[in-house]
Amino acid sequence: MTKVASAPVKRAPAVRMGVVKPVAAVKLAAWLYAYHPTIYAKLLAKAKAAKAASATQGGPLSGFGDLASTLSSIGSSLDSSASNAISSAVASPSGGSSGGFWSSLGSDLSSAGSSVLSGLGTAASYLTTGGGLGALTGLANDYFSAQAQSNLTKAQATQSQAILQAQAQQVAMGGYPQAVSYGTNALGQTVPMYSAANGTYPITSSNFGSIFSGNSWMPWALGGAGLIGLVLLLK
Repeated sequence: MTKVASAPVKRAPAVRMGVVKPVAAVKLAAWLYAYHPTIYAKLLAKAKAAKAASATQGGPLSGFGDLASTLSSIGSSLDSSASNAISSAVASPSGGSSGGFWSSLGSDLSSAGSSVLSGLGTAASYLTTGGGLGALTGLANDYFSAQAQSNLTKAQATQSQAILQAQAQQVAMGGYPQAVSYGTNALGQTVPMYSAANGTYPITSSNFGSIFSGNSWMPWALGGAGLIGLVLLLK
């Protein structure tokens, strides 16, 4: 069995906020739903609570109005069909080739049912706020700390936390989440995969920075035991 350093998983720093694109928030919510369902479920619960509290005060989370103008630019209208708008937003291009990753995820979600898609809209609305992204960071910290109960799961938790934090930071700074999925390598280990125009390939410590560019927290995420775990698991 591959052994890695046993230092505890560090807590991610708070994300730095720019202007969050609503479509990027929808994509991040959909990515969490597909690949981190436990974290997504807890985020959605917080989003619903925030929405209910905001509704009593007439705030921006009282409906989907904060997403409507951006979604209309891709040919969808929340007024006519919230479900179609959400799945279309997930499937829409995001400034780079992702080898069909987002269009496939959007297509899958189009038949997920109105309750799932409505939940994605609620979670996405929450993620357009600093409170939503902050809540996501906190939930991820707690989840991955709990997962780090052995050397193997500690390494996997470290790299998963680094990737989730990178996705959140991309969105927080006005960008889009990357086309990241998870696969199994020859050793039976779960590893992150990046979808590009020329195919899908593993995310390693050497290409992490080029995929998630502009993240000043990255030296923290890949430092010490985190870097050891990433190198041993992913190379």
